[in-house]
Amino acid sequence: MRSLFVLLIGCLIGMNGCSSPDQIIRVGQPNTENSENEKGYNIQGSSITQEIKDEERVNRVKVIFESFKSIEEPTDITFQKPDVFFEVYEPNNNVSVHQAYLWYKAEGGAVTSKTTNENEYYEITAEQASTLKDLFNH
Repeated sequence: MRSLFVLLIGCLIGMNGCSSPDQIIRVGQPNTENSENEKGYNIQGSSITQEIKDEERVNRVKVIFESFKSIEEPTDITFQKPDVFFEVYEPNNNVSVHQAYLWYKAEGGAVTSKTTNENEYYEITAEQASTLKDLFNH
């Protein structure tokens, strides 16, 4: 009986250590194709190249995501194809919580468009853009 109890406790500890995180960040390249529309391209999904599972890194991305400042569409940058796609994803529920495309600016900073409202754009400070680059390229 005691060995069964020890085995049960060991299994519970092992299962707890192997559990997947509640949320991860998935990062990738937007798949674009040339188009006759005003921007000259359409986005056809994204190819995920990286999954960030480290809780600290995930939380840092979420804090930045939630602090975006709304701006008018910056056509000087959005007429270019986006540099990065990223999303906050819940693997246990197979659900994407937030999705965004990101355009890095040459002078620092970035612009993002959340995919749920592609006509809404947000400014990202140079410091936030640098942090995102570091987190995505870590």
